[in-house]
Amino acid sequence: GKTYTLFGDRDGFVTNFCRNLFENYVESRKVFSVKVSFYEIYMEKCYDLLQKPSQSNNNPPSTPSKKFTSSTGSSLDIRQTPDQSFYVANLLETQCKNFTEINDLINFGLQNRVTASTIFNRVSSRSHAVLSIELVIRDEKNYTNKICPKIKFVDLAGSEQVGKSEKYSNFELFSGKSAKFQQSTAINKSLTTLGRVINCLSENWENSNSNTGENENQNSNSNSSSNSIWVPYRDSVLTKLLKDCLGGNSKTAMIATCSENPKNLQESLSTLRFAENVAKIVNFVKINRVKIDEKDNKNNKNYRIREEDMKKMHERHVKLMREMDQNYKLIEEETQEYYIEFLRKWKEVAK
Repeated sequence: GKTYTLFGDRDGFVTNFCRNLFENYVESRKVFSVKVSFYEIYMEKCYDLLQKPSQSNNNPPSTPSKKFTSSTGSSLDIRQTPDQSFYVANLLETQCKNFTEINDLINFGLQNRVTASTIFNRVSSRSHAVLSIELVIRDEKNYTNKICPKIKFVDLAGSEQVGKSEKYSNFELFSGKSAKFQQSTAINKSLTTLGRVINCLSENWENSNSNTGENENQNSNSNSSSNSIWVPYRDSVLTKLLKDCLGGNSKTAMIATCSENPKNLQESLSTLRFAENVAKIVNFVKINRVKIDEKDNKNNKNYRIREEDMKKMHERHVKLMREMDQNYKLIEEETQEYYIEFLRKWKEVAK
């Protein structure tokens, strides 16, 4: 399934990515900082999966008693930045120093995610989960800059046909009071909005590609054409938070999971059409270089000076150890000669 593909114990995509990140980049000091945040979108509200437990009454309905929310016990607010992007306010960001720490955090968050049992899946995700990993890379060419990439792994809850994945009574269907029915409705609504956003972005790219030349396309965004279609990012919490991933300064890859069962043919075809539209979207990305302020720059210079001093001290230590080795061998040889001479004289005196 989707969740196992991303977060599998050994072969999961995220697991292998994090292991490779720390083994090949962090340990070699190519990456200086790794910050992790993990949240879920449940019933069109955001909840932090890495916060401490709260027994507040504001917890989502039909969730385990150990539901992890914000420090106030309520859902987290979504704010907008001056550049029209969206973020989750008061979201906990944890700095990780090795693979074990980040792996424990991911498992900790997955345990607190909202799940339920359905006809098709014993542990079905009832929310969309977003794992965000923010890196800080020092620019080797220019020490006054730092590179700040952000990687997002999104595990979408699967769309469901009401009545097919769960048996409902007529009262539950007409009243809408069933918790699973409400969850399925919220999931389908957000996925429908996501599909509309992707369709608009792909159509905008096709229109701009047919109406303008390559030079104009390279200097414009996919939705900046005069004939562009309005993209409904605001219609869903999911599309708000994925705005940068879909139509912003990012490269996006999608993993689609389909069923081989003929009964699920329509769902499989819908998923493949969804993936086809995603492949049509083209974004022109650039490296996120940020100017380091004077304080950080001084710290960076001090760090390099300390690193050079440590290397010199290490070389000096190795040199002293070699000299001590040589001196020890000389002392050992002289001691042995002295002992032999002492024995010879002692024998002469004894005679």
